[in-house]
Amino acid sequence: MKTIWLLCFIFFFVSLAADDSELTKLIKGMEPNTWAELKTSNHDKNLMKVNVNGYHIAGWTDDGVWDEKNKMFLFMGFRQGLKFISYSENSNSWKEILPLPEWPIKDNFGHVYGNNAFDEKRGIYYHHFSATNLVTGFNFESKKWDLLPAIPNSPGQLATGIEYFPDADCLFRHANDGLWYFSFKTKEWVKIGKIAVCGYHSLLRYNPLKKEVLFVGGSHTPNAVVRIDKDLKVTELTSTPVPLNIRFERLIVNPINGHYLFIKENELYDFDSETGIYTKVPDFKYPFAATEMPVPATVYSHKVIFFVDNKVMIYKPLEIKAEEKK
Repeated sequence: MKTIWLLCFIFFFVSLAADDSELTKLIKGMEPNTWAELKTSNHDKNLMKVNVNGYHIAGWTDDGVWDEKNKMFLFMGFRQGLKFISYSENSNSWKEILPLPEWPIKDNFGHVYGNNAFDEKRGIYYHHFSATNLVTGFNFESKKWDLLPAIPNSPGQLATGIEYFPDADCLFRHANDGLWYFSFKTKEWVKIGKIAVCGYHSLLRYNPLKKEVLFVGGSHTPNAVVRIDKDLKVTELTSTPVPLNIRFERLIVNPINGHYLFIKENELYDFDSETGIYTKVPDFKYPFAATEMPVPATVYSHKVIFFVDNKVMIYKPLEIKAEEKK
């Protein structure tokens, strides 16, 4: 009997080890505030390029998302042509997602900005068409794109952003004319109006650990910060110590403690939205060249951040504690 139990015990742990993904194996050996390259299948120099012209699909954006339910990285980008890519942790490989949405206007395939969002519960990936008042959603079950009702009395604008807010079950659309949200309960767009963050070249990010959405920076309000909670209460927070803009910077959630991380050039800043304290992360080394345009996504289940461009890099954040901020 003891032998049988011992064999079952060994088999159980051998099975667990066999089920470890390449991502899991890589993370196990990482220390905080370090990077490691993840070798994946079907990743080459053309992954982040549009098929028709070879342009990079990720200019001026930090809009990758991680689907925790299906263990996938998702990103749709463009530059005078569309491309929708995904990475599967289970297979450790990349593929293109089809079909692509039908582009509503012929002369604007500029930058992506913050125009992607993901509703993991419904399995719908949203994209706001730049310079229009239209948002479409890809349903992973039906494999179809469907338009939401058009945003009323809102002109088409560039450099906009959207973000799904599951705790309020709404989709934000932030533009130069102000902030709107689409209520999935009423199926209508509601205008909140202008907030302290301008909406032109700004950044926005949903934080599941804090149950809030953060709006930051932009061309006209480079240091402004606004938080919106699940009751849709708007609160202006402490200004950033450095100017931030979707053209060059990245806004990411730290999966360890729910703080925000801002990447600016080769520097990393930690922001605690509860205390309003900013901390420059020491000994941070950015592994991407100035010519690269990596797209990040927070992986909450693994407590790391996934970056993709010419290579796939994993960053394990450092937890900034209260005594370190003094």
